[in-house]
Amino acid sequence: MPLLQIAPSKTDVERLLLVDPELADVLSTIICRIRMPSGAVPLVPAYDYSEKTWMPPMGLLFQRTVGGDKRAFHPRSVYQMFARILAVSG
Repeated sequence: MPLLQIAPSKTDVERLLLVDPELADVLSTIICRIRMPSGAVPLVPAYDYSEKTWMPPMGLLFQRTVGGDKRAFHPRSVYQMFARILAVSG
C-alpha cells in the first residue's frame, strides 16, 4: 500500500497516511503536471481566507500559471471543480 507523507503543520507532527493505489495514481499525475523541468514542485504563495493573511510559498498541488506566474487555485474553484466531476461521474 502506498503511503502519503503529510508535512508538519499546526501540530508540528509529521503524519503518514495509507493511500489507495488509485488515489496515489491521481496524485502522481497532478504532481507530474505541475513539476518544473528540474523535477521540483514550484513554491507558490497562497492566501489563507480564514486567517486573512498570506502564507509563505509552498508546494501546493492545486496551482496554475497565470501570465507566467504560478498561483494557487482559490479554494472555491477547487470545490467547484470537484463538484462538477462528481456530478458527471454520478
